[in-house]
Amino acid sequence: MSTLCTLGCAALTGEYKVLAIANAAKHAWQQICQIITLNDNGGEQRWRETGTPGYSLLAPLPPWTYSREVAVVEGVAYFLVKPDHTLDVQHAWIMAFDLGDEVWQPDALQGPECKHNVALATLEGKLVVCHDNRQTFMELWFLVDPDQADWCMRHKIVMPSLKLSSPVPTSGMYFGKPLAGLDDRMIVMWMRVTPTGCSIPLDTVLRYYDPRTRAFTDGMQVAKCSHVTVHTWSILYSGRGGIRRAALQS
Repeated sequence: MSTLCTLGCAALTGEYKVLAIANAAKHAWQQICQIITLNDNGGEQRWRETGTPGYSLLAPLPPWTYSREVAVVEGVAYFLVKPDHTLDVQHAWIMAFDLGDEVWQPDALQGPECKHNVALATLEGKLVVCHDNRQTFMELWFLVDPDQADWCMRHKIVMPSLKLSSPVPTSGMYFGKPLAGLDDRMIVMWMRVTPTGCSIPLDTVLRYYDPRTRAFTDGMQVAKCSHVTVHTWSILYSGRGGIRRAALQS
């Protein structure tokens, strides 16, 4: 069984929801999608069927894709999908799920042309496709118009050598992902290095990228993990009875 879960906030109601996707063996490996609303009023919580997208979200993805990550932007969850014979495999393809209406977008969204590795992120309130070769550069493509599949490459980042705490050579593969944009236009990057011939990351660090000078500033070393994301809202409260609505009223 393969399972993928994501947490997001519905744009209109402010309700927090968990979307779960699984390939279930007892259903002949059929893709199962369900959603649940996180209540703060003690009400009964039930999983609800959402239907399935037109493309697989859990099957092995193309070799240039190293992640099945999801990005949530303004109440819509975006997922990388595995293209089939009907899609151009030279591009990233994305399925969208509206957390408010709880429906899948009928068609896959065509992303930018990507020959290497692909991941999804959220910056400046926009969906971003991160395209890199794991060694020297990363391109950040911002979605300008989802209806026209219009993308704009705002940054091409030359990745630096990491100052690692271990003397192990760092000529191997790196992993980098933007986490957030700060008020001073700096971009917080989560980065890790896997030495040549190894499968375990050597160090995982936060670094700050300045698009104006194209320079990095060292941040801090963080715990080793396979996925990092940033939430800018509290998950302790939900919906109409939560702190989100109280803050809007005040």
